[in-house]
Amino acid sequence: MKNEKKYSLPQSERLRGKTRIDNLFANSKGVLSYPYRVLFVPNNVGENVIMVSIPKRKFKHAVDRNLLRRRTREAYRLNKALLSQQIGNKALDIAFLYIGDKKEDFAYLQKKMCDALSKIATKIAEEQITE
Repeated sequence: MKNEKKYSLPQSERLRGKTRIDNLFANSKGVLSYPYRVLFVPNNVGENVIMVSIPKRKFKHAVDRNLLRRRTREAYRLNKALLSQQIGNKALDIAFLYIGDKKEDFAYLQKKMCDALSKIATKIAEEQITE
């Protein structure tokens, strides 16, 4: 049972609400792990909350956008424990913006997701040291 909760991505972990999304884009810090640009900002909810954005300009067909969105969420779902272990009890609002121009396979996206999550953790650690 615990294992199932660890690898779930319930609705409560999806970013929604105009004010929170606007706050994320206005006050965020970012990292780049191609094909993802990741924006994040601390929140006070108590858990990491994500959103995924795939541009309609680069992927005209909804089928392609949905495929990439599903792959991105799945890669995050499988690797979110990595981020939680590294940042401790801090909670973040996170936006994954897909900036690539072609569909990538899941293995590649999962590797890049791990890279992005570790870059987020190191950036947060650097900020704590400087404070």
